[in-house]
Amino acid sequence: MPVEYEIKVEPEDIDYHGNCMASGDDAVDRETEEWIANELNRGNDLAWCSVVVFARFEDFEGIDSLGGCSYKSMTDLEENLIPEMKKNALASLKAHMQRAIEFSVRDAKEHVKTARKALKALEKEEG
Repeated sequence: MPVEYEIKVEPEDIDYHGNCMASGDDAVDRETEEWIANELNRGNDLAWCSVVVFARFEDFEGIDSLGGCSYKSMTDLEENLIPEMKKNALASLKAHMQRAIEFSVRDAKEHVKTARKALKALEKEEG
C-alpha cells in the first residue's frame, strides 16, 4: 500500500502587504503586491495562499505546511513547492511511526514492571 498524499491550498490569513517579499527594494515589493492583488482579483487563489501536504499510511499521518505562498498556477506550485513538501510530510509520517514504536516499547516495559511487582506481591501473600 503506497503512501497517500493530500494537498490542501487555503487562503492565507496574513495580509500580503509588507509580507510577500523581503527584497529590500520597495519598488520590487510594491510590484509584487500589485501582482498578487491583480491575480487574486482574477480568481487566482494561489497568488497568496497557505499550502498543507498530508502524507498518510494506514493509521498514521505526517504533515508539512507553509504559509505566505505565491504561485502563478497549480502546475507552478506542483513543480516548485510540492516535491519538497511531500518529502517533509513523509519525514513527519516516519517520525510519527517511530514515536509510536518508542511509546509502545516504553509502555510494554512499564507493563512488565507492573506485572512483576504484582506477581511478587501475590507470591508474598501466598507464602
